[in-house]
Amino acid sequence: MSVWRWDKKEPVVRFPVKEVLTVVRFSPGGAALCLAGSKSGRIYVWEVLTGQLLGEVEGAHYLDITDMDIAVTNDLVITGGKDFKVKVWILTE
Repeated sequence: MSVWRWDKKEPVVRFPVKEVLTVVRFSPGGAALCLAGSKSGRIYVWEVLTGQLLGEVEGAHYLDITDMDIAVTNDLVITGGKDFKVKVWILTE
């Protein structure tokens, strides 16, 4: 996955992606995080400015993650999946 600027011909930042992503969200405010859910039920967290993978949650859902939202305070993430579960995650450093 890549982040582009309108005035550049090349991506500004590249995110390492290991599999098919089903949902991608950027954190509100100034936290500069990118979170994604995958077809295999994993959650990925990257730093937007560097593209560095900060962490991943394997087995967050046992089927595709279909929806994701991040709280305005940037400390909670809510995910929903094809496994008919809704989960609340606390982001920690």
